[in-house]
Amino acid sequence: MTDQRVLEVVVAPGDRDLEPGDFGWPRDVAELHRGLRMRDLDVHTRTAGAAGGHKGAVTEIVVALGGSGALGAVLSVLRGWLGQRGSRTMTLTVQVDGTARVFEVRADGVGQDAIRDALLAALGAAPTAPAAPEGAGIAGRAER
Repeated sequence: MTDQRVLEVVVAPGDRDLEPGDFGWPRDVAELHRGLRMRDLDVHTRTAGAAGGHKGAVTEIVVALGGSGALGAVLSVLRGWLGQRGSRTMTLTVQVDGTARVFEVRADGVGQDAIRDALLAALGAAPTAPAAPEGAGIAGRAER
């Protein structure tokens, strides 16, 4: 039997036009959570305190990627959620060997390949598609 590594991805949804305390925001976050659960993914939410300048608590969605089809399912849901409104954003955080790799994703100009490549980059793997043009919807950083 092989030892399968489970990767936890923390998704912090956002919107440039809404804040966590705004009317309708909880519905948007619940929609993303529901989309992930409908794909039979191991998903739970956690709430962090209000971030600087925000009027409400920030909700993070934690997704455990363990099976071979899990990454494709997550990518499909994230891309669909981002594509519903051009002002949507998300921060993806992956812990790899004690280093938090953080990727900011914007709805404008981001595709499923870009999100997949951000997650692969977090794992130290080579991207599968040509690099996105400068200024496209993803920026990344590593934190210890």
